[in-house]
Amino acid sequence: MVAGIPCEPLRPGDYEAISRQLGRPPVGVVGVARRCRFGLPMVIVNAPLIPRRLGFPVQPGALASRGGDWSPFPTVFWLTCPYLVAAVGQLEAEGWVERLSEEFRQDEELAAELDRAHQEYAAFRRELLNRLPRDAQAYLEQHPREARVVLHSGVGGAREFVTLKCLHAHLAHYLARAANPVGRLVADYLIRRGVDLAGDSVCRAEKCYRLGGIGLGGAGQADGAGW
Repeated sequence: MVAGIPCEPLRPGDYEAISRQLGRPPVGVVGVARRCRFGLPMVIVNAPLIPRRLGFPVQPGALASRGGDWSPFPTVFWLTCPYLVAAVGQLEAEGWVERLSEEFRQDEELAAELDRAHQEYAAFRRELLNRLPRDAQAYLEQHPREARVVLHSGVGGAREFVTLKCLHAHLAHYLARAANPVGRLVADYLIRRGVDLAGDSVCRAEKCYRLGGIGLGGAGQADGAGW
């Protein structure tokens, strides 16, 4: 738990691992919702608002904006594992966003389950917002358009709950909370293709720890974690 949020705090080395996974330093990371077989971040929880102007290094627990200027970040569950990101990207390239969209349009029960997933996602985002600095909440009061995105949009910032947008966001939600029917179907398709949802057996050597020349056991700083 991190400040009452159901996720793990960052461990030594997590910040660097996430930076290498994303190709840039992350901002607004609350914690880790799911780890791979090697203990590396697979799904992270991100703050729903991040500062537009940020001073570095940012000490953990000190997420703050210079001048109270914030930017919405509706994807609070973020799939960072390069192995799974690539596998889901292949599904999207094959047209699975539209295929699944059609399946959910035709199945009322699945559509209702997806609506509940969007609602749960938005509720979780609002809970995160309540734990941000007061000036972040004041920013939303002054910017109603951004407030609608942060307070009411669904998975990955979806404004129309019947429309699928990003399979990565749905899988991240499913892996973190097991409450997303799109993510469940994506996970099933990946497993059928031989994708191990716990992580590839060579991930440790080739995709996370070795990127950037940092090997196993390297201690990391949490600067920039921002919670």
